[in-house]
Amino acid sequence: MSGREALRMAVQGVLANRLRSLLTMLGITIGVASVIILVAVGHGSAVAVQQRIEDLGTNTLTIFAGGFGAFGGGGAQRGTQSASAMLTMKDVKALRDQSAAPDVKSVTPVVEGQSITLTYNGASYSPGQFIGTTPSYEEARKTPVEAGSWFTDEQEAAHDAAR
Repeated sequence: MSGREALRMAVQGVLANRLRSLLTMLGITIGVASVIILVAVGHGSAVAVQQRIEDLGTNTLTIFAGGFGAFGGGGAQRGTQSASAMLTMKDVKALRDQSAAPDVKSVTPVVEGQSITLTYNGASYSPGQFIGTTPSYEEARKTPVEAGSWFTDEQEAAHDAAR
């Protein structure tokens, strides 16, 4: 049987069973489209998860004063931290010292508050959560500012000098 004869028989078979051929082509089309959509959704989800992990900081170490311990065990509990367990700006400066801690890229102290009232030019605002930090927070957490801009290192130095 030649290639030409095989092609003629195939066309004849398709034309003889038109409904079956149409349903078969429809099934194949739907199947291929479903696989393409599932792969695209899976890839998009993987990229989204990877981006969220990257936003958290894949090489970030967070230290809490008082040490809550791994998986909640050991260490001081919330509200019962002693003064000796609190981290200070002296600790931050020691960690920023490249000769003492050569593998530390940046150190970002953070103070969080729940009941803070901010005032500026006579206007008051009480946010649900307040984070006080230094300019290195932007690089460490890759967190954008919704409005305005981050404080600069020069502004922080000027503030420290004014104290």
